[in-house]
Parts: sequence; structure tokens; C-alpha cells
Amino acid sequence: MNGTHSIQATTGGFIPELIIDGEDIIKAGFVAGAIFKIEPYQGGLLITLVSNEGEIERLLLDVDAHPHIGVDWIW
Repeated sequence: MNGTHSIQATTGGFIPELIIDGEDIIKAGFVAGAIFKIEPYQGGLLITLVSNEGEIERLLLDVDAHPHIGVDWIW
């Protein structure tokens, strides 16, 4: 079931939640070996697929320099 809705945050506010599943999750790039950059953006999170070695190297430098940027990968 794909969709969006808001969930109660532990801080008392509401945050948006995006649900992607089925074939759409694969189309979005969530596959084994995929690497994503995660950073705050306009009150939410921006999740960007990192697709090549040069981008991965730049991302690792960004993560070291900016503590608000994170990285995650799919196994």
C-alpha cells in the first residue's frame, strides 16, 4: 500500500510519513547495495539515492563535515 499520512512525534508534533512498497520500492531505488544520503529539508527529510563511486566519496566527506547529514544503505 503506497501512501502518505502524518504520525505523532515523540516531541508532541506531527511528522509526515511516506509509505512505499511492492514494485514501487524497487523503482525508487531501495534495492540491495543502494546507498542513500539523508538530510533535513524544509521541516522533513530529503533522501537521495547515491549512484556512483564519486558521489559516495563526496557523501562521506559531507557526513564528516556536517553532523546533520546521515547515510544509510540497503543490505
